[in-house]
Amino acid sequence: MHSDNCPEAFTEGKCNTPKCPYNHELPKCEHCALLFLTEDEYQNHLSTNEHLSRINRSSKVFYCSVCQTSVAGGQTEWMNHVRHNHSNQAHGLGASPNVQPQIATSTNDTSFCELCEMVVENVHWKVHLGCNKHLARVTFFRYKAAIEEAEADKRGIGIEGVFEFDCIAPQTAKRGVKNLITIQAKRHTQCILFEFKLSSSNSTTSINSG
Repeated sequence: MHSDNCPEAFTEGKCNTPKCPYNHELPKCEHCALLFLTEDEYQNHLSTNEHLSRINRSSKVFYCSVCQTSVAGGQTEWMNHVRHNHSNQAHGLGASPNVQPQIATSTNDTSFCELCEMVVENVHWKVHLGCNKHLARVTFFRYKAAIEEAEADKRGIGIEGVFEFDCIAPQTAKRGVKNLITIQAKRHTQCILFEFKLSSSNSTTSINSG
């Protein structure tokens, strides 16, 4: 499927191509930490079990300090754990069965992947780090870091405003869309704007700042 979005930004998390003609505002799911090359792929993702489980927190992984074990499956599975295995373990240890779930953590036998929100046995950890889903999330956070870096202050120069125009209907495009972007020197620094470019456009507009 043809896309105007940058394939390099999608696969690498950032684009290093000078004057790249593609759009760099990629569709993304913050809940699942994933990028998408097309809007259709993103919309299809919203109805998947993976996305819905992240939304309703049923994929959440907890850690039980009494049983010293991880419990996957969100609040529902945590309650099942407390009612069954946990009660017997707590009774055997002479500990109170009333315990609050803790954030999942790595143990002697397992490692917790914060990007994927899952517990992986240590013998499979290297395999997990190379799987497509984990690498896709690594790319997402690399992309997010690149965006934050681009919007951060540069030697006292701050850029603020709305940068995403989303999808614009043809009739709206005829009237034009206005967003206010402010470039401000936060120290005693001279700031000159030479040009700007819309990421969805091949053209660059030069500015005469006087």
